[in-house]
Amino acid sequence: MSEMRRILRKSLLFGIGSVFLLSLTDDVPGAEVTEAAARKAMQQATNYFTSQVSTEGGYLWKYSQDLKDREGENRAPASRIWVQPPGTPSVGEAFLRAYQQTGEPYLLAAAKAAAMALVNGQLKSGGWNYYIDFADRKAYQYRVNGGGPKARNTTTLDDNTTQAALHFLILLDQELKFQDEPIHEATMYALNALLKAQYPNGGWPQRFDSPPDPEDYPVIKANYPDSWSREFPKKKYLDYYTFNDN
Repeated sequence: MSEMRRILRKSLLFGIGSVFLLSLTDDVPGAEVTEAAARKAMQQATNYFTSQVSTEGGYLWKYSQDLKDREGENRAPASRIWVQPPGTPSVGEAFLRAYQQTGEPYLLAAAKAAAMALVNGQLKSGGWNYYIDFADRKAYQYRVNGGGPKARNTTTLDDNTTQAALHFLILLDQELKFQDEPIHEATMYALNALLKAQYPNGGWPQRFDSPPDPEDYPVIKANYPDSWSREFPKKKYLDYYTFNDN
């Protein structure tokens, strides 16, 4: 193992186990943190996250110490996980990166559990909503056990939501050599949906539930109007070409 790889591996170990390591060294000022201690702390942290914190393999943003108060961008019931970062994709990718540096099987299992939470919350439109609620599946057109044609089916690119989920799934799919069928299928489904949702000029909307009609979005030279209102026009902007958070 090269010196740089060794340093990177130890840095990652120390980062993931930091909360537990603080408790281990609080009473021993100046105590050296060894790789063995970091590995032990990382496993403790992972076991706690997967057995006590996660919902169906997924995660929110914040939890109180007793886990009674749970939040994503807002308060959430125990049945809900968040896709928008720093939710499920962020935690899953941390597990994956730790596995790639250590080879510990329990970390890969945790990453796969997070990925399956996303697979089970993928919409028929191809991407993801800000959150997934496992107790309210009929309200959304999830690809797996979702609601009917009148249920919500809007993929959001706002706040890096679908992009973060897809980025994590792509990395994990590659790590698994494209052999995990549900994860690979969800990854390709999302990629194809994003390509179909792309406008003729190369941009994307903030949200979509179906591919755009090219006739409605002709490619024209960029320009500014001679004048424009300084007040919000109160129009729906979800299908506008969007730069923010995309």
